[in-house]
This record gives sequence, C-alpha cells and structure tokens, in this order.
Amino acid sequence: ALVTRNATTSGTTADGRDRNVDAWGAFVSVAADTAAGTSQTVACMGENLFEVLQGIANAGGLDFSLVKTAARAWQFRTSALLGTDRSASVTFALQYGNMRRPSLRSNRRSEKTAVTAGGQGVDTGRAVRTRTGTNYDATVNSYELFLNASQYTTDAGLDSAADERLEELRARDSLSFDVIQVPSTLYGLHYFLGDKVSAYLLGFAYTPQIRRVMVNVSAGGAMPETLQVTAADV
Repeated sequence: ALVTRNATTSGTTADGRDRNVDAWGAFVSVAADTAAGTSQTVACMGENLFEVLQGIANAGGLDFSLVKTAARAWQFRTSALLGTDRSASVTFALQYGNMRRPSLRSNRRSEKTAVTAGGQGVDTGRAVRTRTGTNYDATVNSYELFLNASQYTTDAGLDSAADERLEELRARDSLSFDVIQVPSTLYGLHYFLGDKVSAYLLGFAYTPQIRRVMVNVSAGGAMPETLQVTAADV
C-alpha cells in the first residue's frame, strides 16, 4: 500500500497526498498481494519510503525487492525470504578452506527486549501499550525502553510501532568474511544473494542470510577475483 500510494501514479492528492506522484510513477508497479508477513498499522508522514519499508519488512518477517521487468518498468515485490534456505548444503568455515578474514560483530550492548509505547493523550488518559520481543526473558534478558508514539490513536498502531522498534533493537550477530571460491561453494552456482547458509566460527554455529556481496576483480595476480560476503542472523 505504501509503495502504491507513494511510488506509482496511483499516489494522488485525492488519496491524501500533498502532491501527485510525478510521471515516473508510471514505470513502477506493485505485484499482487500474497498476504504474507504480519498485519501492521504504520504512521509515517514525511519519512523516507525506503527506510519505512525496511522497518516494516524487518518487523513483519518479509523481504522486498524492486525487479526490472522491461526497459522502463520495475515491479515492487515481497517474499518471505529473498533466496533459498541452503543451510543444509552450503557451509562456510575456516577449516573448510572457503572462509578467510572473518569478522564477528554483535550489538547486544544496545539490545532492548521490552517496549512501552505511549500514544495520544496525557497523564492517565494517555494510551499505553507494552510489547515484548522474541528475545525477551523476564529473568535474564529484560531491557525496557519507552517509545513516544503520539502519532498513533489505536492499539494496533502502538503495537506495530513497538514491534518495529523491538525488531530494530534486537541483538544480531553479524558475520562478515572473504569467500574463497572452492568447488563445493561457488557463488552464483551453489548459493546466491538472499540465501540462508551455515557458518562456523570460534566454536559457534550460525545460520545467517547473505545480505551483501561485493566482488572485486583485478587484472592479474594469484587471486584476480575477490568476494566479500556479509551475512546476518534473520
């Protein structure tokens, strides 16, 4: 709905916009709704469309893409997972000879697991909703945050805002490494961008999604092609 009303010619002042979407909106279409993900109520006046979509996708359990379908045509699509779950067949580890220069980062110091969202109103008349994340544990992992969400008037809106913030602040282990192209794990043959794979480092096992791939190609040398992969827990 957000893409339709803000990035296609369906976005007009008749729908509440301050101005019509320009002519370029005719080049963008939206694929049929598959009713995947979770239902969310979002208030995002004046915010960047791409950033809003990222927040919705993270909280709703979806990926999205803008696919070129013709010379001057792109289609916005959503899917439960951009890629395929290949964690049973594709594994990266130092001992397998297909990983080098690994770097593991974690944002657990800024993690929050419970959010109290305050909507419109004042004092005891203010709408308040409390939500907990999937990583919440009342004994060992309870970190609370207050969220000012005064743009919302409904419980559904406050719940969505709190869930989105919880997903944003959920601790994730981000593992980046340079890929060594070996016959058993070749990018573009055995795995692709968006796939879920397995990775082992320092005795820990991960099943991250391939989020970013950078390819550097040089004119010569022992390793003319270098791949760097960034994978993060989903």
